[in-house]
Amino acid sequence: MKKLTKSIVTALSLATATLSVIPEAAAPAQAATKAKSKTSTEYKDGSYTVMVTVKNLGNNIDVPDNFFPAATVTIKNHKISSVAISVDDIDDAGLYYVQVNDEVAIGDQKTLTFDGSVYKNGLQNASINISGDPSYCNITFGDLPSSAYETVTETSGTAKKVVKRTAAVYDRNGKKTKDTALKAGKTISTYGSLTRGSVKYYKISKTANKYVQSADVDGRYITLKNAAAVYTQSLGKTGTSYKKGKKVYAYA
Repeated sequence: MKKLTKSIVTALSLATATLSVIPEAAAPAQAATKAKSKTSTEYKDGSYTVMVTVKNLGNNIDVPDNFFPAATVTIKNHKISSVAISVDDIDDAGLYYVQVNDEVAIGDQKTLTFDGSVYKNGLQNASINISGDPSYCNITFGDLPSSAYETVTETSGTAKKVVKRTAAVYDRNGKKTKDTALKAGKTISTYGSLTRGSVKYYKISKTANKYVQSADVDGRYITLKNAAAVYTQSLGKTGTSYKKGKKVYAYA
């Protein structure tokens, strides 16, 4: 089918707003060097609940196994930044004093927050004070859920590409930077790609961690929900139409 480079289909026929489209078979391809690929698994930003296990070390008092019902592991910038331990209400009145090492939960404060390093190391031989009674135990943490991880794939191939819509600049962690966005129509050099979870980026600097989302450069496939006539940018009919269910390559 003839390639359409400056056409739009009616917005009512799409799941999204008015888009410039080309048929699936004519998706754009750019000459590029052969890319080498590397895949790894990284932490995904967010907060996750894990189990807490208590092992008593022969103390004045026994710390109940369920005294710490759960812990919340917080991940920022793909690193474990903190671990917050929930504390059980030992007297059912919200009035208690619990100290683990240097962290204190007292009154209606029901969490103890530690540096992220304790998730891996646990709180070994932790000094615990429960309402004035000293105790010692090891506190360890259960596995993070699978949702706390994401697959990251990086390639190193180079290519020239044209930005199809205004493209914000991101760092390797997928965080938007303060760099000036790239305008549509700008030709850029890309130095490989980064796919984090389901989002793909192109690296736009040889040395700096600067990326743009591939959707801003390549566009994306969409499926027509209804039959669609194709129009020029000045909204004149081209005489071409697509059937319902047709996949087209689109630029928002």
